[in-house]
Amino acid sequence: MADKSVAVRAVSATLMSVAIVTVALRCYVRVRLIKSFGADDWTMLGALACYIFLAACMIGGSLHGMGKHAIDLAPAEQVVARKYFWFCEFSYCFATVGCKVSVSLFLMRVTIRRLHRWILISVIFLTAATGLVLFFVLVLQCSPLNAAWNNPTSPTCIDPNIIIEVLYVYSALVALCDFTVGILPAFLVYNLNMTWKNKVAVTGILSMGCVASVAILVRFPYVKTLREPDFLYSIADLSIWSSVEAGLGIAAGSLATLRPLFRCMRESIVDKNSQGQQWPSDAPSSNPQDTRNRHRFPIPKRSSPKSTDYDPEATLAASDNWSGKCILTESNTPSEHDFKVGQESVIELSRKD
Repeated sequence: MADKSVAVRAVSATLMSVAIVTVALRCYVRVRLIKSFGADDWTMLGALACYIFLAACMIGGSLHGMGKHAIDLAPAEQVVARKYFWFCEFSYCFATVGCKVSVSLFLMRVTIRRLHRWILISVIFLTAATGLVLFFVLVLQCSPLNAAWNNPTSPTCIDPNIIIEVLYVYSALVALCDFTVGILPAFLVYNLNMTWKNKVAVTGILSMGCVASVAILVRFPYVKTLREPDFLYSIADLSIWSSVEAGLGIAAGSLATLRPLFRCMRESIVDKNSQGQQWPSDAPSSNPQDTRNRHRFPIPKRSSPKSTDYDPEATLAASDNWSGKCILTESNTPSEHDFKVGQESVIELSRKD
């Protein structure tokens, strides 16, 4: 392909849109439905801000020559494109590290055992430490800083092979952390009193945040393109898969928190269907017996669940507060004349001692 700039723009714009939508839905769930906006949500918002900056720099760089051959670009355009790529490098560090830390913090909200918590803390520390090292290597690769885009072959710049080795180490450690975070949910739900079907479903939901590791593995062969002479064209694939890693990680990490929203939508659909099956209150009937039976056995309306029912971090099995049987009090026992078509009769329940 002679021009990869279009692919760079398309991937960046698409994943940025998906990431914005999923994080917005995540914030809606945490603020409006379960009313629990935690550190993992703030971290994901920070990762999204860095990814938006990354995508904007990739789009700007592609407009000035990122993904094109050097012979097709003027020297001034090459300088601008390399400058955009330099901004992409450090924003990539913050976006990916923030996303992975957010996923680990999310799992810590549902973790009970101390061993699992220490594993997640170790993952957070290792991810942040390696990301910080990569950030300083990329940002300070040349002295002065503008030599990175004005004269990348300057003797004052780090050898590209060193940057490649650091990227290999970073990618390997991050992939290991993602794999750890991906299998940990299986141990979290293993001893829970749930069916295997539910365990698999919950494990899949909690493990969604690690799908970005696929992009890391695909990106490995393209890391060596940092030392190619035709730099702007060669780094197109590396830039695309780096954007996929960050964008997919943010989107998948946010989708794992949207279970309450999907449950709310499902309950709304069930409510509408149940209301559509109720007897109409104004439908005439020629048979008095049918009318009397309809008054005696009205269909109650389905009550809307509270917002706390949708908390994915809530306990899966709740204890029943009613240890005895619930009986009707004699003073409040309704007669058949208490029921009216299309209305509900309130029955007071008392606890049997």
